[in-house]
Amino acid sequence: MLFDRLCSAKEFNSLTTLVFGFAKSGKTSLHHSYEKLMQKPPLFFLTEDGLGSLSAFGVRITKWEGFQKLISKCQRDNKTLKDEFGCIVVDLIGELDSMCMHYICRINGKESLGEIAHGKGYYMHSQIFKQGILDLLALGLPVKFIAHAKEKSFGQQVDGITLYEPDISKQSRHFILGKCDSIGFIEPSKSNGSNALSFNSSNAPDTGSRFPQIIKSYILNHSDLSESLGEISKCFKEDV
Repeated sequence: MLFDRLCSAKEFNSLTTLVFGFAKSGKTSLHHSYEKLMQKPPLFFLTEDGLGSLSAFGVRITKWEGFQKLISKCQRDNKTLKDEFGCIVVDLIGELDSMCMHYICRINGKESLGEIAHGKGYYMHSQIFKQGILDLLALGLPVKFIAHAKEKSFGQQVDGITLYEPDISKQSRHFILGKCDSIGFIEPSKSNGSNALSFNSSNAPDTGSRFPQIIKSYILNHSDLSESLGEISKCFKEDV
């Protein structure tokens, strides 16, 4: 056949996702739970010491150059990577974005991107960050991005409700959101004492999914977060 048939993803696990939320809301623990669903552990790209007591496979990244070297290693050992791990978790994508900015400033001998003449600093950051993420996505494993939540610019409110967004620089945020199949916000616990992962949060306009069957909120069972992921996966398989 001249062309291959294109097909939609068959498992929630295979999606590129972004989950953002406040500190200690369970973002890392939730992604650690993918191991039970995938029967393979996730590989964490860690920009901070966020694993706590969790036992996980991970690589600590402190500079953009370290991320580039890690991508090169994964490209060289790609078969082993895909045999041993179920997905890659970037924890936190906002910090990785900042590392890229600092890298651009460092190689140009400047303190900020704005000091690089004619807007070239912003352009270089955009291009180098995008290429790094494209190389990551091309490794062939599902990628799960984690970000902190922050108030939208100027503390924007709609009908008295404070709005939140992923804590990533503006130009990089738009790029990352465009690459994700689903974007979820971990909403703080309310009356029932449990956080919820929402793909349609009224407090977070960036939330959503290309797959309408999962666009709702899911109570997070912090005693077994794989159960919560299993519920999302079950909804994903439902007919629309």
